[in-house]
Amino acid sequence: MSGAAFSRVMLAALVLVCSMGAQAAAGTGDDMCASGSQLPTLQDLAEQGAADAQFSLGLMYFNGHGVAKDYRQAAVWFRKAAEQGVALAQYNLGLLYFYGQGMAQDDAQAVAWLRKAGEQGVAKAQYNLGTLYAQGKGVAQDDAQAVAWLRKAAEQGRADAQYSLGGMYERGQGMPADLMLAHLWFNLAAIAGDEQAAQDRQRMESAMTAQQIEQAQAMAREWLAQHK
Repeated sequence: MSGAAFSRVMLAALVLVCSMGAQAAAGTGDDMCASGSQLPTLQDLAEQGAADAQFSLGLMYFNGHGVAKDYRQAAVWFRKAAEQGVALAQYNLGLLYFYGQGMAQDDAQAVAWLRKAGEQGVAKAQYNLGTLYAQGKGVAQDDAQAVAWLRKAAEQGRADAQYSLGGMYERGQGMPADLMLAHLWFNLAAIAGDEQAAQDRQRMESAMTAQQIEQAQAMAREWLAQHK
């Protein structure tokens, strides 16, 4: 994928959330970081197969929280949790593969683990997958798949995905070009604080009729009302 509207898109930075419990691992619970004093108990639980403990141990090793920072050990424990279906562990493992931290860099493995997380609803994984499909990294370049994954993330309110989706609609990549839908997604990203999206929304309006602009704005109001 090319074009000014998509030129800013890059993989999201690796964000590791310290959390305990199944809900926290899915990104829905309260966050709490394990301390170094908790390491023996956490290690025991992790070695006994507790996925939440494995995930938390991976976080500790990645962040160097209570232990010496060790990407290899982080990858080991993220993998164990990921193989048990912990969505954020799958996401973290995917990005470790992408950046080659604690393991050999491998785009295909990055895609495989990001896909697992994305299928469980992790919006940042969905956004990254859309980006990888657009760029053809780790997968065959596929605009339709890029749009599908970007849309999933955009519907969850990620401004970066909304911005990218607007660019896809503007250029007609992966779907027919549609100025009103491009305006919709640029508008939503701008409302979320994306300054470039605000500029592109204004640029789109110069090519639209007053009626088209009003319809696009009405679609944005409806979307926002449905996603409160």
